[in-house]
Amino acid sequence: MPAKRRADYEGTLEQLKSGKFRYRAWVDGSRVSGSAKDTQREALADFRRKLSAARNPKPKPKKAAPTVADYAYSVIDGPYRERVATGDMSDGTWSLYEQIQRLNLEGDPLGAMPIDEVTHEHVEEWIRNLKTQPRIDKAGKITHPARPLHPNSKARYAGFLSGIFTRARMAKLIENNPVRDAEKPSFEETDFRILTQDEIEELLKVVRAWELASYETEERETFFANAGLHEAIKTRLTLATLLGLHGFGPAEMCGLRKEDFEDGGLELRFQAKRGKITSRLKTRQRKGWVAVDDDLAAMIEDAPPGLLLANKSGGAMRTENLRRSFQAAVKGTAFDGLNLYDLRHTFAMRLLEEGTDVRTVAELMRNSPEVVLKRYARSRDELKRKAVAKLRRRTGAPTHPTTHEAKSA
Repeated sequence: MPAKRRADYEGTLEQLKSGKFRYRAWVDGSRVSGSAKDTQREALADFRRKLSAARNPKPKPKKAAPTVADYAYSVIDGPYRERVATGDMSDGTWSLYEQIQRLNLEGDPLGAMPIDEVTHEHVEEWIRNLKTQPRIDKAGKITHPARPLHPNSKARYAGFLSGIFTRARMAKLIENNPVRDAEKPSFEETDFRILTQDEIEELLKVVRAWELASYETEERETFFANAGLHEAIKTRLTLATLLGLHGFGPAEMCGLRKEDFEDGGLELRFQAKRGKITSRLKTRQRKGWVAVDDDLAAMIEDAPPGLLLANKSGGAMRTENLRRSFQAAVKGTAFDGLNLYDLRHTFAMRLLEEGTDVRTVAELMRNSPEVVLKRYARSRDELKRKAVAKLRRRTGAPTHPTTHEAKSA
C-alpha cells in the first residue's frame, strides 16, 4: 500500500548526511525549504516560519517613478548621446532635444510630474502653452516678447516628447504613451514662392538699389537702428541674395568664409547661429560643394578674407539680422513678403525644371533625394504641359488618330 501523501503545510522530513533534519514542500508551484537543524522539532519550527512567509509575502515597496524632466535628461545624456557618438543622430538634433528639455520641460508643470501619472490632457496643455523665448538686450530690455510657437515647431516638440515616453514604456515605467492619444498640431506645408529668371533679375536690381540708398543716407546709423538692422549688411545684401539663389540657407551663408571658395565653388563646412560658429548640420551628409556662377564668384573674390557675411567686429552675422535686412529691402516692392528661404526653394525648383537628376540636386542642397522630392519639388500646371508636349515630340504621333486614319487601320 503506497504511503499517504502528507499535506503541504506539514512538509516532508529529510535527514541529511550530516545527521541534521530539514523539512521541504511544494507550495503553489514553488519549493519551500527549511534550514537544516539538529532536531526535528527545530527543523519543523523553521519550516513553518518559511511556509508562513511564502504564503503571506510582504508587498515590495513601489519605487517612486522619476519626473518627466529627470527621465528626459537621463535619455538625452545617455542613449541619445551614444547615438551621436555612433553617427545615428546628428549634433544639431541632439542640441535641439537638449534645448527643449532645458527650456520647455525643466520648471514646467509637466516636467515636474511623475512620468507614470502623465495623461494625454497634460500633454495637450503643454503643447498649447509652448512659446518662443523672449529676447533681451544688454540693458535688460525685452526686445522681442515671447509668442506662441509655430504649429510645425510644436509638432516637432511633441515628437521629441513622444520619443521620451516611448523609451519609458520600453523600460516598463509606464503602460501607454500619452503623447499618442494627445491632440497634436498637424504639420503645415509652407507655400514658398518660386521666382522666374526675369523675377530674379528684377529682385537683384531692387536689392542693389536698397543697398545704394541706405549707404548714401546721411543718417544711416539712425536708419539701420530704427529698422532694427545691422549696418554691416549695407554692402552685403546682394551677396546674401546671390548665396540664397545658390541654395544656401540663412544660417549656412552666415558661416561661409572666403577660404571656402575654390575651383569655382563653395564648400560648406559649418553653420553659424546667433554669432557663434557651430556645426549645426541636420545630417552628416549635408556638407558638400556647390558650384557658383560668375556674378557670385566675382563678389567672393572681391570680398576681404574671413567670413563673407561678417559684422563690424569680424564675427558671424546673426541670421535674424540677415532675414530682417532682406525683408526691409523688398518691402513695398513686387517682392514684398519674400524671404531668403524662397530663394533656396527657387534654386532647387529651377534645377529640377532644367532636368537635373534628383541625386545631383540633393547633393547641391546638402540633403537626401527623399527630402528634395518631399520638401522642394513642386508640380505645376505649366510643367505638366511641357512634360506632355515633350513626350508628344518624341513619339511623333498624334495623341488621337483621325477618323480616316482609324478606318484605314
